[in-house]
Formats: sequence, C-alpha cells, structure tokens
Amino acid sequence: MSDAVTELNKRISDLHAPIQHMGQTWCSECSVRRITGPRTVEWVAFIPHPCPTLETLDSKETTR
Repeated sequence: MSDAVTELNKRISDLHAPIQHMGQTWCSECSVRRITGPRTVEWVAFIPHPCPTLETLDSKETTR
C-alpha cells in the first residue's frame, strides 16, 4: 500500500474509534446521539465496534 492510502486508513480508523457505553463497545462515529437538552444527550442508535466501515477497510476481498 502507498503511504497516502496507509495514512487515509489510519485517519478513518482514528475517526471510528471504540467507545464504552452501557458495558459494550460501540463505534464513536457511526453510533447516533442527539442533544435533548443543554447538557443531555440521548443515544438513538448503537453501532458495534468494529463497525462496517472498519470491516470494509480490513477486508482483503477484491471488488469489481
């Protein structure tokens, strides 16, 4: 892989970092939260980590 592709993969992986919530590991980028008050956030959707984005990056499958 070229340096540019390696750097891009790292940036995407950093963005889709794991977070802990309710004793489980979720993708920080893909999981959906909405603000319900001045200091209140409600989780609307939980996407497990590794998420489909990271699984795609790690896939060795070729596409055509």
